[in-house]
Amino acid sequence: DDLSEEMFDTKFQAIVLNNYKSHCAVSGIKVPEVLMGCHIIPFAENEEESMKADNGLCLTVLYAKTYLDGLIGIDQDYKIHISDELKANQIERGYAANFKKYDGETLNLRDVTIRPNPDFLKWHMNSVYRM
Repeated sequence: DDLSEEMFDTKFQAIVLNNYKSHCAVSGIKVPEVLMGCHIIPFAENEEESMKADNGLCLTVLYAKTYLDGLIGIDQDYKIHISDELKANQIERGYAANFKKYDGETLNLRDVTIRPNPDFLKWHMNSVYRM
């Protein structure tokens, strides 16, 4: 699956984690063991841009999986969007703890060397995000 492919691309992982100083762009968590680099536009869709830092997000495994599956999205202004599919689980404690508080918030990019490319984020919002 997409998550497994991302995890085993060690060169891209190093590029992204280094760019983000090993912190999650959503939660700010700085535990390298639970962080991974995610392509905004997958390698299969755009090989030319696939290894560039501006095509990556550093996320915890939870946010990586939900991002790759389109359950969360990030717009061109770096604002986080939670899909209606995830919002349907609002009654569950896990939703409130892990997603609700980030809906509408801006990515944590203060230590990032190269910011995500807004055009790539737009592509993901239009092609992957489930609204």
